[in-house]
Amino acid sequence: MSKIKLPHASGNSMSIAAPATNPASDLELKLPATIGTAGQYLKNSSTAGTLEFGSAGTTSTDNYVCKAWCNLSGDSNPPSIRSSYNISSVTDNGSGDVTYNFTTSLANGNYICIPSASTGNDGAYAITQDNAMATGSVRCVYRTSRTSSATDFPLSMMAVWGVS
Repeated sequence: MSKIKLPHASGNSMSIAAPATNPASDLELKLPATIGTAGQYLKNSSTAGTLEFGSAGTTSTDNYVCKAWCNLSGDSNPPSIRSSYNISSVTDNGSGDVTYNFTTSLANGNYICIPSASTGNDGAYAITQDNAMATGSVRCVYRTSRTSSATDFPLSMMAVWGVS
């Protein structure tokens, strides 16, 4: 098996190796015609055997990129967004019950949502409301671990991964 070894000035190296099994025919890998910029990575393009530059965290169609997240001041009335990505607004459904509305909808309701909350001194847990994972929004309920009561927490958060 052949490989190309690229030595670094520090003494370490990186290798590009041929496939472990013999391909059915010769393969060609085409590099981009341009030079990428800081923060970009090489990825497969829609053309077989061709690479292109992508930007981590900014291409919402990449499945490994977080599709939406929100840092919410849940104890303000109404709850206010401190910082977010792909969240157009939030809906206050009652104590500790928030619907996050996406700016850009997801492809389907088969995504994951990880909600979390904190008061700084009281335990908290959060759940994604059953049957409330729509393409355009997700509903989360935040509860205290002491009483299990739905509570408006000063720090309510959530993040979503899925297909957009």
